[in-house]
Formats: sequence, structure tokens, C-alpha cells
Amino acid sequence: LANYAANVGTGDIMLEPSAGNGGIAVFAKKDGAKVYVNELDKRRLEVIKNLPFDGFFNEDAEQINNIHGDKITPTVIVMNPPFSSSSERNIHDTKIGAKHIDEALKMLAPNGRLVAIVGQRMADDAPAFRNCWRVMKQQYNVKATIGIDGKNHSTYRTNSGTQPLVIDKDGPPPDP
Repeated sequence: LANYAANVGTGDIMLEPSAGNGGIAVFAKKDGAKVYVNELDKRRLEVIKNLPFDGFFNEDAEQINNIHGDKITPTVIVMNPPFSSSSERNIHDTKIGAKHIDEALKMLAPNGRLVAIVGQRMADDAPAFRNCWRVMKQQYNVKATIGIDGKNHSTYRTNSGTQPLVIDKDGPPPDP
């Protein structure tokens, strides 16, 4: 569904900044995009290196633009950043996901699209993210932010709600 919302096609360069087992990125590859994946966990990275992606990185996605921003310019980014933890620094904060998104948006090509699956605590009406969303909406065209109840994930032993986001890097929307 995230790749469908991203509208990935054959002319796209896609990045998955926290690829895990490659479950999101494989759909973009199937749709003909050139696909780059980044995975911090070395064991998972070795597994996804067996998949037909076009490039592999092993960096903390909180710094992906700082490290690889001059190497690729993705036209599409589809991501499922950590909801609240930083694996390298043992920090638990709901703003970790926002940092991942900020870095990815900086790396995204002009007129590109970012689709992210974040925790529902990052909703655009959440008090902790009010300023973050204000700034983001001044710079980018936020097409969708949709809350999904966590009951849908109970078979995966979690009840955390999700908040899929669709953000276009074509400037803020025009004033109504």
C-alpha cells in the first residue's frame, strides 16, 4: 500500500532508508524502479544483499542525507522509520522518526514523493509534533496523514497505531 501511494514507476530512483528485510523495497523493484536500500543492522543487510537491489548502504538513517546525500538523489522514498528508538544511541523518543523523515526529505529530489509509516503518536494534531508539522507544511506539500488503529496489528503482537504519511517535495500547497 505504501508503494502504491508512492506511485513508484520504471523511471524512479527509490530509497528505503531503514530497509529491514527489504519487504517495502521489493515492491518498488517489482515496479521497475532503480532501488537503493539502507539497513543499519549488519545481519539483515547481509540477507537483503541477496535481493536484486541496485545499491546497499549500512548507515544510521538519522544521518542518511549527511552521509549519502551527494551520492544518489531519489525521486521516491518509502520508509518505515523507527517509531521511538535510536539504535545507535540507546535513546527512546518519539521524535526519532521525525529525524529520519527530515533527513530523507532533504535527500529527496525536487518534485519527489516520500511515503512514511510512522507511529500514531506522530499525528499532525499531536501536541509534541505541532511545531514539527508547522515547519514541514511550510516547506512541503503534505498530501495525506492518516491514523490507523493499532488493533489491525494484533496478530503481530502489537497494538500500536500507525500514521501513514504522503509528502510531496514540490513546495507548500497554495493558500486556499
